[in-house]
Amino acid sequence: MKERVNIINLCIEITRRCNLECVHCLRGPAEDVTISKSTIDTLLNKVKQITYLTITGGEPSLACDEIDYLLKGLKVHNINPSKFYLVTNGQQNFSRLANIIGEGIGISTFLTKVMVSQDPFHPPISEEVKSEVEKTPFADIGYNPGMLYDEGRAKMKENSYSERKSPRPTVDMEWSELTNTIFGDLYLNAHGYLINGGCYSYKTQDQGDEVICHISKLNMGNFRKAIYHWKT
Repeated sequence: MKERVNIINLCIEITRRCNLECVHCLRGPAEDVTISKSTIDTLLNKVKQITYLTITGGEPSLACDEIDYLLKGLKVHNINPSKFYLVTNGQQNFSRLANIIGEGIGISTFLTKVMVSQDPFHPPISEEVKSEVEKTPFADIGYNPGMLYDEGRAKMKENSYSERKSPRPTVDMEWSELTNTIFGDLYLNAHGYLINGGCYSYKTQDQGDEVICHISKLNMGNFRKAIYHWKT
């Protein structure tokens, strides 16, 4: 692909590691997998701009080095997301994580948000972390209202809770040839594969049905081939 592509909505699975075993987790059991720097480099060389960037996991605070590498790479490649979002359980490395994001992206973006999960599924955060959140202008403590995706641990009957939602995206993926822009919910997992939407368990992702292609193989032909497969 000669010309770098614009992506409207990109979610990056920075790691599959986690320090909790929440019953509502759509990902399922944690895995000892973290995105490689070579995968990040490939992404940065393929992309011209990202409008909305989300970092997810696993638990993102366990991959601070990779987040730092990614955000510094965005600056080097002049990729400036207008919105940045990350959710953490707040159990480890919050101060370092906040500093990395503040230095790497907080000033240059229109809207930056780091949400610390506090709901019936997560253990309480420490008073020290609460104090850090209060001092961090782009951080807040959030509550999960009970919408669960029908994937991972949340799919188990004994862990059912409130309304269950299908993980399948409601908006079709599209690559506009006119503007060289990908529309829809694009998800880059820790193995380097692009997925149609970000609400799947690791097991579902690895089965391959929702895989577009590996980031190294991203081009309009491979993208449209995957889209055609889903529509037929």
